[in-house]
Amino acid sequence: MQFGPGYNDFATAIGTQSTLLAGRVYDNDFNQLPNFTVSTVTYDFPESLYPTAIPPTPPGGTNTSAGEILGPLAISESPGLYVISMTVPITNLNSGAQPLILGYLSMITTATGLLRAVNDSTGMGQTGQTLLVGRNGSQYQILLPPLRTPQFFGQVFNISVNPAVEATFQNQTGYLINTHNAVGTAVSVGYTVIHIHTFHI
Repeated sequence: MQFGPGYNDFATAIGTQSTLLAGRVYDNDFNQLPNFTVSTVTYDFPESLYPTAIPPTPPGGTNTSAGEILGPLAISESPGLYVISMTVPITNLNSGAQPLILGYLSMITTATGLLRAVNDSTGMGQTGQTLLVGRNGSQYQILLPPLRTPQFFGQVFNISVNPAVEATFQNQTGYLINTHNAVGTAVSVGYTVIHIHTFHI
């Protein structure tokens, strides 16, 4: 499959959008196209930001809806920068042609919007905050610095010590009025689950 004619558009899109930092293209067998990589930074991103295989198809999805999000991840070369990667299939617009999936596109983008949401305390009073957590087995990790307790960023806790997190990873959405967080502080908390793939811990 020839992607050469689209390279300039690919490079222009990344070079002109401040939130897009790098990208790669893969063929439909998920082999990286070596001449189809673009980056706007002088350092290399961790390889863990890129999938190593075709993204899994979500339950009930079709083979064209497979995608994967990895991160967020703090970038040591640029303090204060957090990034995520998104990988989506490149589908054939000609419905009668084969193959249906021409390849895959991975883009690394800043997590500025996600961080802004985590830092938004509107309606939360003087103590409220949002935590974004990711799971690894029986443990979880705080993926972005919390507004009120940034010292917990990156720390790993057992899921069982936080009832709200435990409920979240049981695919529950709700709230607890009288409960505690991972360090035993009394809190009230609402929780929900977002299905993304993370690689922390």
